[in-house]
Amino acid sequence: MAPVYGDSTLLVIAKVEFDQLQAGMTVAYQNFLGRRVVHQLLESTSSGWRVQGLNNETADRERVTRENLIGVVYASLASDSSDQ
Repeated sequence: MAPVYGDSTLLVIAKVEFDQLQAGMTVAYQNFLGRRVVHQLLESTSSGWRVQGLNNETADRERVTRENLIGVVYASLASDSSDQ
């Protein structure tokens, strides 16, 4: 999730209606392997939203749909791991 979210970052995910999504939002979704992914929305297509991770050179193959959307990143809480 770097460079935006470090290793010691807690994300607050808020439920959102699929129809309220907008390009540029950072969303969480469950991919076809069952893993939770947090990526940025690029554009809406007929098969769902194209998304891409900030460190990725290309967009994901998979689309964000009504069925796999978890929610939008509402807040992030980071701690300095050097204090532990």
